[in-house]
Amino acid sequence: MPRIRTIKPDFWDSADTAGADLRTRLLFIAMWNWADDYGIGDATPVRVIGFAFPNDEIPVSDYPRLLSDVSDHFGVVYFRHEGRPFYAIRRGPSISGPRKELSHAKGWSKQPSGPSRTPKVQVKA
Repeated sequence: MPRIRTIKPDFWDSADTAGADLRTRLLFIAMWNWADDYGIGDATPVRVIGFAFPNDEIPVSDYPRLLSDVSDHFGVVYFRHEGRPFYAIRRGPSISGPRKELSHAKGWSKQPSGPSRTPKVQVKA
């Protein structure tokens, strides 16, 4: 379920934000809204891109690049749990951090198994 999040004013002129294109910035904000209280969200490309851009036609071929750019610019970590793709947003200087620590999340370890900064998600057309 989407959450109301606070984006700090310095997000807009931070180096990470300045280096990201407009779609990457919007996707990150949407992922932040979609993440749970632990900063974890569903990283199924069709779902996350569909949530972020419900009224835009974004080619499926753009999904891997967009997800990778979010990781490169904002430090989002992608991982799999029980075969499903997820992302984790860590606390950063320009966003309010998750309200709960990941180590206290039921069924999650402090460091999810197999995190990587590059999405390992196969996109199906």
